[in-house]
Amino acid sequence: MICIRVQSETEVENDRREGEHVTEAGDLLMFFEQTLRTIAAILAVVLTFAVTVHAQETTSSLTSSATSTVDVDRSLTQNPPAVGNFPRRQFAPMTRDERFRNYLSNVFGYEIILRATSSAGIQQANGTPKEWGGGANAYARRLGSRYGQHFVSGTFQYGISSVLHEDNRYFASGQTGTFQRIKYAIKSSVMARHDNGNQYFSFSRIGGTAAGAFISREWSPPSVRSPRHVAVNFGMSIGTGMGFNLFREFWPDLKRHL
Repeated sequence: MICIRVQSETEVENDRREGEHVTEAGDLLMFFEQTLRTIAAILAVVLTFAVTVHAQETTSSLTSSATSTVDVDRSLTQNPPAVGNFPRRQFAPMTRDERFRNYLSNVFGYEIILRATSSAGIQQANGTPKEWGGGANAYARRLGSRYGQHFVSGTFQYGISSVLHEDNRYFASGQTGTFQRIKYAIKSSVMARHDNGNQYFSFSRIGGTAAGAFISREWSPPSVRSPRHVAVNFGMSIGTGMGFNLFREFWPDLKRHL
């Protein structure tokens, strides 16, 4: 009878563990499903809006193309480029196809994967959010959450930049002096170029980053849904962008010395 009882307790323990694994897997699937639904809804709205704007841009560009070259040459003579701005003759506004390809690169390229995997690893090491615990399943949740946030940010940035004619690509400064180049790289993290080649405050970058920080709270656990966590998340995203811009600015120099 004793042996039978021990065997029964073992079976109960095994069943309990199997049940826990099934529950964790089910929760993980529900988490990814909720994340994907949110992203899909946002993507549908933003892309529909962007397509409409692009259609309007195409119509207007046909009427202005005949005088654009004369206007640019006249502006170069009368209004020289501001100090620190990219020379107009070397800058060409993105076409709608180039803008869309740039969007795809931003949301599916190596940079977003690197950002998501590294930030998920930091969260895993710090045990945040605490509700997700540790282990492979927990890392998968954090990775999905971080990628989802970057995807939302990139999609909003694409939609807003299409409307406002903002170009958030990074262009090397072409300047000399370490301090000046660092200043330019940091400034470019919150600014964008317009069709005239000059830099202005980037509403699309800041708005997209804020949208990602806020909307990602929808699938985050309660411990990281407070306004403070949103602000910290927003600041870290902007800071990461600055770091990548510094890398883009100085990497060619470093590569030549390797």
